[in-house]
Amino acid sequence: MIINNTVDEEKLYNNSNVYASHLKWVPLSEGQRRKFAGREPAPLYGDILIAKLRPGQEIEMELFCEKGIGKTHAKWSPVSTAYYRLTPDINFKKDILGDDAKELKKLCPVGVFDIEDIAGGKKRAVVADARKCTTCRECIRPQKFNEVVDLGKLKDRFEFHVESVGVYKPAELVIEAIKKLKEKAQHWLEVLEHQEASAGAEDLDGVK
Repeated sequence: MIINNTVDEEKLYNNSNVYASHLKWVPLSEGQRRKFAGREPAPLYGDILIAKLRPGQEIEMELFCEKGIGKTHAKWSPVSTAYYRLTPDINFKKDILGDDAKELKKLCPVGVFDIEDIAGGKKRAVVADARKCTTCRECIRPQKFNEVVDLGKLKDRFEFHVESVGVYKPAELVIEAIKKLKEKAQHWLEVLEHQEASAGAEDLDGVK
């Protein structure tokens, strides 16, 4: 059905957009059918636009799934962002009390600091969650806090942040990455052992 006097493609043509959700999995064997029954392979995001068709056009294609790693090609990378940082370590050189404690709490845009009640009805600033710190340094811009607040890092503790864009969950990605790292380490250990063995054999030949 074509509606006159419009340039809106959605109204001019019916079912002209081909989306990822239109792709259907066809098992190549009965074993595959049983293995994936109830959880058939499908695109993770069904609203991805593949093509726009016009009257008389059609698409005929076959797609094959292939497992790979991001090192080979970015299309196999299930990670959008991955980074690490040293864990923040924040300490006070002396107590920050009263109005100064309230001011310090307001200075931090991410809520690192809080206030606790102490004896005598006083208020004291405390570090509520150091991991929230982004090292924006807003808390030490005033001179009175610059000399009291110690912004540091734990040199032996790291935070890894991994964001997923695929079917793997971040926790699963980290485990798989560790497996790959172990495989690489084992490979190079074997290479070094082979080189040492070869060097030892050459030394024996030299003695003869």
